[in-house]
Amino acid sequence: YCILNNEFNRKIFYLKKRSQIQKVLCFGNIPPPVKVDCQVYIYFHNFLLLDSNNSLLSFKDKFILQLKRIYVKKLISSRFHWFVQTKFVKKNLQYKFGITKNNISLYPIFDEITYEKDENKKNEFIYVSSNAKHKNIQILIDAFIHASNKSKQKLILKLTLNEEETNYSKRFNINHKKLKILFLGNLDKYELYKHYSETKFLIYPSLKESFGLPLVEAAQFNCYILASDKNYVREVIEATQYFNPHSKDDISEKILYCMNTKNLKLPKLKVKNQSSLLLNKVLRE
Repeated sequence: YCILNNEFNRKIFYLKKRSQIQKVLCFGNIPPPVKVDCQVYIYFHNFLLLDSNNSLLSFKDKFILQLKRIYVKKLISSRFHWFVQTKFVKKNLQYKFGITKNNISLYPIFDEITYEKDENKKNEFIYVSSNAKHKNIQILIDAFIHASNKSKQKLILKLTLNEEETNYSKRFNINHKKLKILFLGNLDKYELYKHYSETKFLIYPSLKESFGLPLVEAAQFNCYILASDKNYVREVIEATQYFNPHSKDDISEKILYCMNTKNLKLPKLKVKNQSSLLLNKVLRE
């Protein structure tokens, strides 16, 4: 049964079907819009709904998030059980929404990937992200331009963005002999995995994340990881290098360090996939 992605259609669906519903699992952060007489689970994975400060979002976007936050709070029941992927999100969910810790469980979800280490990866960087403001693309590109002015080697940055939609080449006047930015566009899972397998570095300057799935994926593909010095990063991996995501100079310095250092440390994964445990919990309770 498919419905259009808005709250009005969700509400109509629940009003029509709630007498038939025996259990609810909401994967989109928001509880059911009407009262239902059954167990409800919410998988929460949008940290911006908890905290949009220092995220580069416009006043309008922050205002919309505030309205959504108020709406979610009105729907919350003490009977609901929440799933999150990190202790950091759990702590903020408790504080911002007033949910007791016993009603929040940790269940990271990701594909488990087996990959043999490849010593011949290309000396390139990839950033897997959308074009959302909190993904911090502008500072990242500024940092690469800055680094290319000091680098003896050519820098290559791959972005999972569409060149025509972002127009970054014209906006940043990217025309440097020692810098090449490749716009990969939207990739399916297997295309993305191919890039992980070929690329030596993942760089991740995002300001806000509930989990940071590319960090986990890249770690499984033995990419060296340069990432924001943020709690969301430190909880899921031990990165190769950390940087201040608000400083193009610091990001640039870490880029050049990794390019010129032979004995870098591969990242360590700190989380385990628990998708099957989550499903078992939902189905058995």
